[in-house]
Amino acid sequence: MNGIMEQFNDEELLEILGQNRIDNALEKALLVCERYKETKDKASALLNYALKLDMNEEQRKAIDKVISAYNLCASEYGRAAYFQGLHDGIRLVNEIRQVSAANK
Repeated sequence: MNGIMEQFNDEELLEILGQNRIDNALEKALLVCERYKETKDKASALLNYALKLDMNEEQRKAIDKVISAYNLCASEYGRAAYFQGLHDGIRLVNEIRQVSAANK
């Protein structure tokens, strides 16, 4: 394990760990998360409704750009929140270890 620790700094390790969890564990968790499923279904229904509205091509493109921008923003927010939680968890574990070591 020391070899890995020496190859990467803390931020790089956090990025590798976080990305792995997002790509694997988070995707699996979302498959069984009812709240996520409900939100996704509502968003899909609203998108389908919007696509059926009588809009010209320019309006459809504008709506598409807005939706894409909001999706990207929400995705980056979730990613940042996930990494912040991961960082906070690691920091908490380290603080508990320090307090535990000081009390011995």
